[in-house]
Amino acid sequence: MLPPRLGLGYGTALWIRGADMTDKIAAREGEAATDRPAWRDPRRWLLGLAVCVGLVALSEAFLDRAISTFSHDHIGRNGVFFAMQYPPNILSPLAVIGAVILGIFWLFAGPPPRWGRALFTGSVALIVAIAVKEQLKFAFGHTWPETFVNNNPSWIDNGVYGFFFFHGGAGYASFPSGHSTVMACVGSVLACAYPRLRWLAVLLQLVVVTGLLGEDYHFLGDIIAGTFLGVAVGIVASAIGGLLPAPR
Repeated sequence: MLPPRLGLGYGTALWIRGADMTDKIAAREGEAATDRPAWRDPRRWLLGLAVCVGLVALSEAFLDRAISTFSHDHIGRNGVFFAMQYPPNILSPLAVIGAVILGIFWLFAGPPPRWGRALFTGSVALIVAIAVKEQLKFAFGHTWPETFVNNNPSWIDNGVYGFFFFHGGAGYASFPSGHSTVMACVGSVLACAYPRLRWLAVLLQLVVVTGLLGEDYHFLGDIIAGTFLGVAVGIVASAIGGLLPAPR
């Protein structure tokens, strides 16, 4: 049995050592949390989703119909705005072609350089994003700003505006915006692969968005939701494709 003083000193030393180890573990955990890439943090994803939902709700309540009415009354059909929103129409079919060609190249020639991985990742991400947005269009059943096909009900022509969940049909497929989804997906992969080109991704998205609003092809809320969807799919695909830093 240890003498009282020695036992007290020994216990104190153990307590100090334990406290020191606890501090080191906490410090390591803090460093790990700090070193964790932003795309691995579920709180950031939930925050981004919450911001998207909030912005869509605000747009639905205050902006969508006003912007649509303004575009219809003061801009109408304009060749410049039409050209601005057109690029996603080209990117969609190119995604399938790019995925097949680059996939075959990867299979037989080995891993491509970074630009090849970026193109393949962007192509696959775009295919996935298009599939997801089609299902969301069916689920939300949002009407269009104007009548485009089969006398679909619209805000401008019939004063119809709202969500008709799981209605189905081309006349109820405004939400989310497919053009915004496509451009945001491609832009996010570009930004992940080459961070210095983030400005270009943002610029291209703004050009397409401006064209959509100017032509009155989509409500602002549709565009916000489509942009979030495209960015989310692009980031996930970039992570899987090895274009983002690996978690430590």
